Amino acid sequence: MFEGQDKCAICRCGISHHESEKRVDLDGVTHAFCRGCVSKAGDVERHLRLKQ
Repeated sequence: MFEGQDKCAICRCGISHHESEKRVDLDGVTHAFCRGCVSKAGDVERHLRLKQ
């Protein structure tokens, strides 16, 4: 993964840092989410619960 590029933690699409709608730090790991997944808000919460 090159600098300035993230993958959405849910759908794995490539998103640049300024495009990521939501970034969550969990245990020192940053999870980025694209707008599409954030708009289906339940996906983000479900994903974070699975990580814990």
